[in-house]
Amino acid sequence: MKTLAIALTLAAFALSLSGDEDAVRAAKEQKAKRKNSTSRVITNADLPKAKGKVVDSGREMTPVPPPPAESSLERHEAARRAELVAVGQIAAANRLVQSIETELASIEKSYFDESDLDRRDSEIVRRFEEAGERLRRAREALEVLRQKPEPNSEVPPETR
Repeated sequence: MKTLAIALTLAAFALSLSGDEDAVRAAKEQKAKRKNSTSRVITNADLPKAKGKVVDSGREMTPVPPPPAESSLERHEAARRAELVAVGQIAAANRLVQSIETELASIEKSYFDESDLDRRDSEIVRRFEEAGERLRRAREALEVLRQKPEPNSEVPPETR
Protein backbone atom coordinates (compact mmCIF):
# COMPACT_ATOMS: atom_id res chain seq x y z
CA MET A 1 0.00 0.00 0.00
CA LYS A 2 2.83 2.37 0.87
CA THR A 3 4.57 1.70 -2.41
CA LEU A 4 1.42 2.57 -4.33
CA ALA A 5 1.10 5.92 -2.48
CA ILE A 6 4.75 6.75 -3.13
CA ALA A 7 4.39 5.91 -6.82
CA LEU A 8 1.31 8.13 -7.17
CA THR A 9 3.07 11.02 -5.39
CA LEU A 10 6.08 10.76 -7.73
CA ALA A 11 3.83 10.68 -10.79
CA ALA A 12 1.95 13.80 -9.61
CA PHE A 13 5.25 15.57 -8.94
CA ALA A 14 6.55 14.74 -12.42
CA LEU A 15 3.36 16.10 -14.01
CA SER A 16 3.61 19.33 -12.03
CA LEU A 17 7.23 19.86 -13.17
CA SER A 18 6.29 19.60 -16.81
CA GLY A 19 3.54 22.23 -16.28
CA ASP A 20 6.00 24.63 -14.65
CA GLU A 21 8.43 24.24 -17.53
CA ASP A 22 5.73 25.37 -19.98
CA ALA A 23 5.01 28.48 -17.93
CA VAL A 24 8.71 29.33 -17.59
CA ARG A 25 9.24 28.85 -21.31
CA ALA A 26 6.29 31.14 -22.15
CA ALA A 27 7.59 33.85 -19.78
CA LYS A 28 11.03 33.75 -21.36
CA GLU A 29 9.51 34.11 -24.83
CA GLN A 30 7.46 37.14 -23.75
CA LYS A 31 10.55 38.75 -22.25
CA ALA A 32 12.51 38.26 -25.48
CA LYS A 33 9.70 39.94 -27.46
CA ARG A 34 9.84 43.12 -25.34
CA LYS A 35 11.69 46.02 -26.89
CA ASN A 36 14.87 46.99 -25.06
CA SER A 37 15.72 50.63 -24.37
CA THR A 38 18.02 52.21 -26.94
CA SER A 39 19.08 55.18 -24.81
CA ARG A 40 22.21 55.03 -22.72
CA VAL A 41 21.95 55.15 -18.94
CA ILE A 42 23.81 58.12 -17.42
CA THR A 43 25.87 57.28 -14.35
CA ASN A 44 27.93 59.37 -11.93
CA ALA A 45 31.09 58.27 -13.76
CA ASP A 46 29.79 59.95 -16.94
CA LEU A 47 29.30 63.38 -15.32
CA PRO A 48 32.98 64.51 -15.14
CA LYS A 49 33.38 63.61 -18.83
CA ALA A 50 30.49 65.85 -19.93
CA LYS A 51 31.42 68.84 -22.05
CA GLY A 52 28.10 70.65 -21.85
CA LYS A 53 27.67 74.21 -20.57
CA VAL A 54 24.99 75.79 -18.45
CA VAL A 55 22.97 78.13 -20.61
CA ASP A 56 20.94 81.01 -19.17
CA SER A 57 17.56 81.23 -20.81
CA GLY A 58 17.51 84.99 -20.36
CA ARG A 59 14.24 85.00 -18.46
CA GLU A 60 14.19 87.00 -15.26
CA MET A 61 13.03 85.35 -12.08
CA THR A 62 9.79 86.91 -10.91
CA PRO A 63 10.26 88.31 -7.41
CA VAL A 64 8.04 87.01 -4.65
CA PRO A 65 5.66 89.75 -3.56
CA PRO A 66 6.06 90.84 0.05
CA PRO A 67 3.35 89.79 2.46
CA PRO A 68 0.55 92.32 2.75
CA ALA A 69 1.11 94.98 5.38
CA GLU A 70 -1.01 94.84 8.49
CA SER A 71 -3.92 97.27 8.24
CA SER A 72 -4.66 99.79 10.95
CA LEU A 73 -7.83 97.91 11.83
CA GLU A 74 -5.86 94.68 12.36
CA ARG A 75 -3.28 96.54 14.50
CA HIS A 76 -6.08 98.08 16.57
CA GLU A 77 -7.76 94.69 17.11
CA ALA A 78 -4.44 93.10 18.13
CA ALA A 79 -3.75 95.91 20.59
CA ARG A 80 -7.27 95.64 22.00
CA ARG A 81 -6.94 91.88 22.49
CA ALA A 82 -3.53 92.32 24.14
CA GLU A 83 -4.95 94.98 26.46
CA LEU A 84 -7.87 92.71 27.43
CA VAL A 85 -5.44 89.89 28.22
CA ALA A 86 -3.25 92.23 30.28
CA VAL A 87 -6.26 93.59 32.21
CA GLY A 88 -7.41 90.03 32.92
CA GLN A 89 -3.97 89.03 34.17
CA ILE A 90 -3.78 92.09 36.45
CA ALA A 91 -7.26 91.38 37.84
CA ALA A 92 -6.32 87.76 38.56
CA ALA A 93 -3.11 88.87 40.28
CA ASN A 94 -5.10 91.39 42.38
CA ARG A 95 -7.53 88.66 43.45
CA LEU A 96 -4.61 86.42 44.42
CA VAL A 97 -3.00 89.20 46.51
CA GLN A 98 -6.32 89.90 48.24
CA SER A 99 -6.93 86.24 49.06
CA ILE A 100 -3.42 85.86 50.49
CA GLU A 101 -3.88 89.05 52.56
CA THR A 102 -7.14 87.63 53.93
CA GLU A 103 -5.43 84.33 54.75
CA LEU A 104 -2.57 86.21 56.44
CA ALA A 105 -5.03 88.19 58.57
CA SER A 106 -6.79 85.01 59.69
CA ILE A 107 -3.44 83.39 60.58
CA GLU A 108 -2.48 86.48 62.58
CA LYS A 109 -5.81 86.37 64.42
CA SER A 110 -5.34 82.67 65.19
CA TYR A 111 -1.89 83.50 66.59
CA PHE A 112 -3.37 85.77 69.23
CA ASP A 113 -6.33 83.47 69.90
CA GLU A 114 -4.16 80.37 70.48
CA SER A 115 -3.59 79.53 74.13
CA ASP A 116 -1.00 76.79 73.52
CA LEU A 117 2.29 78.72 73.33
CA ASP A 118 4.23 75.84 71.83
CA ARG A 119 1.78 75.43 68.92
CA ARG A 120 1.60 79.21 68.47
CA ASP A 121 5.36 79.66 68.27
CA SER A 122 6.03 76.68 66.00
CA GLU A 123 3.11 75.92 63.70
CA ILE A 124 1.32 79.26 63.44
CA VAL A 125 4.54 81.27 63.03
CA ARG A 126 5.64 78.89 60.24
CA ARG A 127 2.29 79.26 58.44
CA PHE A 128 2.47 83.06 58.85
CA GLU A 129 5.96 83.21 57.34
CA GLU A 130 4.97 80.97 54.41
CA ALA A 131 1.89 83.09 53.68
CA GLY A 132 4.03 86.25 53.95
CA GLU A 133 6.48 84.85 51.39
CA ARG A 134 3.65 83.93 49.01
CA LEU A 135 2.21 87.44 49.42
CA ARG A 136 5.60 88.99 48.62
CA ARG A 137 5.92 86.90 45.43
CA ALA A 138 2.33 87.67 44.38
CA ARG A 139 2.88 91.41 44.87
CA GLU A 140 6.10 91.25 42.81
CA ALA A 141 4.25 89.45 40.01
CA LEU A 142 1.48 92.06 40.13
CA GLU A 143 4.03 94.88 39.94
CA VAL A 144 5.70 93.25 36.93
CA LEU A 145 2.33 93.01 35.18
CA ARG A 146 1.60 96.67 35.92
CA GLN A 147 5.01 97.76 34.60
CA LYS A 148 4.72 95.78 31.37
CA PRO A 149 4.42 98.23 28.45
CA GLU A 150 1.38 97.91 26.26
CA PRO A 151 2.00 96.74 22.68
CA ASN A 152 2.18 99.46 20.02
CA SER A 153 2.38 102.14 22.70
CA GLU A 154 4.72 105.06 22.27
CA VAL A 155 4.12 106.44 25.77
CA PRO A 156 6.56 105.11 28.39
CA PRO A 157 4.88 103.29 31.32
CA GLU A 158 6.10 105.89 33.85
CA THR A 159 4.09 108.72 32.28
CA ARG A 160 0.77 106.88 32.04
